Amino acid sequence: MAAFNIGIVGTGMMLDYHFEAFSQLPEAQVKGCTREYYGDAEQQALQRKSLEKAATELGIFPYPDF
Repeated sequence: MAAFNIGIVGTGMMLDYHFEAFSQLPEAQVKGCTREYYGDAEQQALQRKSLEKAATELGIFPYPDF
């Protein structure tokens, strides 16, 4: 079967859960993640840092938007 690329929307527990599940499939390659941003500029900056940290820990790309 041909390999396919996956992007995950969301961070936190669900990112970890889905990353682990997809990593078990030899034909799946998780390439990156993104999330929805909300709140004021300061809150959104913290959310971006959280996205970048999670992606770095998993070795995937942090996409800034959908």
